[in-house]
Amino acid sequence: MAGYPGQDPVQTRNYLLSLGWGDNLPDSQIVETEVEWGNNKGMVRIVPSVTANGASWQRALKDGNGYFVAKVYNLENKPLGPFGLGALETGYLWVGQTAPNQRGIRIYTFRNNGVVTPKGANLSFAGYCEDGHPVPAVKLKAADCPPLAGSPQQTGAVGGPQFILASTSSAAVSQIGKGLWVSCSGGCCEVGGIQVK
Repeated sequence: MAGYPGQDPVQTRNYLLSLGWGDNLPDSQIVETEVEWGNNKGMVRIVPSVTANGASWQRALKDGNGYFVAKVYNLENKPLGPFGLGALETGYLWVGQTAPNQRGIRIYTFRNNGVVTPKGANLSFAGYCEDGHPVPAVKLKAADCPPLAGSPQQTGAVGGPQFILASTSSAAVSQIGKGLWVSCSGGCCEVGGIQVK
């Protein structure tokens, strides 16, 4: 989509409605886990857009069109602070222009008419692996790719909240250094500001 979410609410709504989401993908292609921040916990489900593996984050963060690449569900009847989501609210992970002359990665929430709500969260672009994915997917995995070089302005990164994704498949709580990765054009892109334990 050209421009930034909410710049033209009708265009934003129509773009969101045109996308397919990976709600019915196998468990290996989605993330459902517990989130911890401070003394709080909550369940989140993250699914990719069905076209996520074709989105060029590098281009979107430089000068190209932007993309909604994942849908983030708050599965709790309480706010999910680190994601900027209200109780049982859904957000959309965007890569591209976020304001006039500004690009980055952000979780947006919307009203039904395409108007952006004041909620949401700024994140950052932390890594890229050239390991092509034939299918859309979101994963929790160790940062096994070289970190991106350059300043936040060069990488499109912006400061974001720090939160922890706690594995629901293990009782272990020791940090194992995983992050949220989304399949993208030619590989896998890491969303910064996320740590997993």
